[in-house]
Amino acid sequence: MMKRALPFFLLLIAAGTTAQTLNVNTGQVTYAYPADELGDVTVAETELTIAGTTYAVADISSMAVDTVAVADNTVSVVYNDDAASVVIAGNLAGIVSAAVDGAHVTLLQGDATDEITYTLSGSSSDGSLYMDGSLKATFVLDGVTLSNPDSAAINIQDGKRIAIELADGTTSTLTDGLTGDDDGSDAHKACLYVQGHTEFSGAGELVVNGNVKHGLTSHEYCLLKKSVGAITINSANDGFHVDQYYEQRGGEITVNSKGDGIDVSATDEKTDEYNGQIIISGGTLTATVTGDTSYAMKCDSTFTMSDGTVKLLATGDGGRALNVNGSASISGGYIEGVTMGGIYDEDGPDEKKPHAMAVDEDVTFTGGEIYFASMSNKGFKIDGTFLINGGTILGIGGKEADTPSSDSQQVFKTYSKQTDLSGEVTYDDVVFTLPTGFEISSKGYVLVSRAGLTADSE
Repeated sequence: MMKRALPFFLLLIAAGTTAQTLNVNTGQVTYAYPADELGDVTVAETELTIAGTTYAVADISSMAVDTVAVADNTVSVVYNDDAASVVIAGNLAGIVSAAVDGAHVTLLQGDATDEITYTLSGSSSDGSLYMDGSLKATFVLDGVTLSNPDSAAINIQDGKRIAIELADGTTSTLTDGLTGDDDGSDAHKACLYVQGHTEFSGAGELVVNGNVKHGLTSHEYCLLKKSVGAITINSANDGFHVDQYYEQRGGEITVNSKGDGIDVSATDEKTDEYNGQIIISGGTLTATVTGDTSYAMKCDSTFTMSDGTVKLLATGDGGRALNVNGSASISGGYIEGVTMGGIYDEDGPDEKKPHAMAVDEDVTFTGGEIYFASMSNKGFKIDGTFLINGGTILGIGGKEADTPSSDSQQVFKTYSKQTDLSGEVTYDDVVFTLPTGFEISSKGYVLVSRAGLTADSE
């Protein structure tokens, strides 16, 4: 087969001296090459080779030259109703392949040496993104709106670090669905599914609607950096379903779910960093859960909070605001947790009591504002040592809270001084406003502590 080399740069120079890009279009997928990196292009009867990548001529729908620069190591996906277009930087030809079916995009990443950035934009009511690879990657959500009626909106099977950047000044919305039978695959586990560990950044907004199961699943840790804007998750099951650990340093996070709000499980590797933990050091988190036996926040190991604002509400029977299978330490910030349901399966084999804060091991408070209230059970259910050495604390319950000790500040427990425990509750200048619908009209129990406390136990 005879081949010949064409000086493609002559064609590009003829278009002007501005930086040029050669676009090789194969259906809805475009490979974009900077002109100054092309060199010679080898042409055979049925093949075209550019920068070491060979294309079948029959697969090329068109070729065009423009002045739109495409950075190396980037892939962009633009959704437009029932269609999607993909532009892949020329240096990734042979590394990233794309298949497009309507607005459903599949990206397969081969062996790469540098991190690849995938940018998603546009809108589709019947679209999705599936990606598989073996190198850490960044996904920029640039005002993308995706609704997949039969599976996950975004399904990332790359098991490495996945950075998700919310583009400043934009709102992205992801919605999943299920029109057929649930086959139990990863595609049906979450609206936004990440096989690896997930790191959020960027000042934009993200709305996730998990209609099938979880809103977000991160198969390893989930980190929300200080720069994160706002994330809202509405889910049929858990809001954040995370393995290893959940760490929040910033952001405005809102979860509305029928399952757990934040659910963190320890991995099988006991030596994994922060395994099973929740760590809060900034930002705001509001989690409201409505299902029976649902927990607004739960973890298999330690809960640690040093700053930020956390508001937890569980309304179903047997629900809990904060459930910790290990120990808990709060040194700063503001946290409140309220449960409004009754006992689930009372005296039965599946009985669950709706304590507001339930901890299996030791608890230490050294600072912050801490308010927990349960209409029918304990505000604080602590199985280990309960130590209060700082902070402003108010616990309210239909049952008496476990008794804390203190080395440095007074704590007292009492029956309610109000006829009803509802609305704004005040004890010795410690004030907490209970949510609408919360009421203990008979005997209620109060635990209160703060610096300089003067009230006496009753």
